[in-house]
Amino acid sequence: MVVENLEIGKKLIDDDRDMEAIPVLEQVIANDNRNIEANLLLCTAFLALHNFEKTVQTADKVLVLEPNNLDAQFAKTRALGGLKQYQLALTIIDPIISTNPANVLAIYSKGVLLADMGQNEVAIKLFDQALEYDPTNIYPLVSKARILALAGRTQEALMLAEAAIRIKPQSLLAQTIYCTCLAANRQLQQALEVANKTIALSRTDPRGWAVRGAVYSEKGMIPASYLDWSKAGKLAPWNHELQDIVKAVRKEMFQRSILGAFLAQIIDAFR
Repeated sequence: MVVENLEIGKKLIDDDRDMEAIPVLEQVIANDNRNIEANLLLCTAFLALHNFEKTVQTADKVLVLEPNNLDAQFAKTRALGGLKQYQLALTIIDPIISTNPANVLAIYSKGVLLADMGQNEVAIKLFDQALEYDPTNIYPLVSKARILALAGRTQEALMLAEAAIRIKPQSLLAQTIYCTCLAANRQLQQALEVANKTIALSRTDPRGWAVRGAVYSEKGMIPASYLDWSKAGKLAPWNHELQDIVKAVRKEMFQRSILGAFLAQIIDAFR
């Protein structure tokens, strides 16, 4: 059963279906607490869902069992970046890169950290370097696409997102970033179709609901947006940024409802 569940967990992680993978991997670990592979996969799932505290805890557990495990150090680096503990993250990743300058995951992890620190141009160079070593790795592709989309370079971002989709069509992460890039390029109907596909890939993953909520917001469909953001928030209660968005959308919906009622009273008064 342990081996079977581990294989199921690996397949779910490979498809970025991280929420579904977590209980499967936790069952493996319950039966074999020192299983390093299961703990690393769990690290990956927590990190993908921005549960940074759990990522650090799980990475530390692996590092107790295997102090020089690079994958655990990469996950911890990126999680610390998410927690804004930048200097501590740098003390982990910089020595690794100095001794492993061609390690794709090390380069990528440093890029993610620098992007978190707002050093986007340097991060892009690192993502490009990672892609030189491994052109089919979708993670530098989607990370670069996200930075470009946020910077308004939407056509470039779309090309990268489409490349990631071609490499890994069933990747929930790739679909999510593709949806984000489409929305940034104001291709809202196509973005909505991709968001629906993302939700269909995994209804328990908050990312699909979040991107559809964002698309609905761009379309001015605030009640529908709020429902999806709320769903995402309930699925990922640890994600503080997500909870803040839910509050902001709820506030906007409330303000619009008050404004709508006020305008209706004015219209009635002048009939």
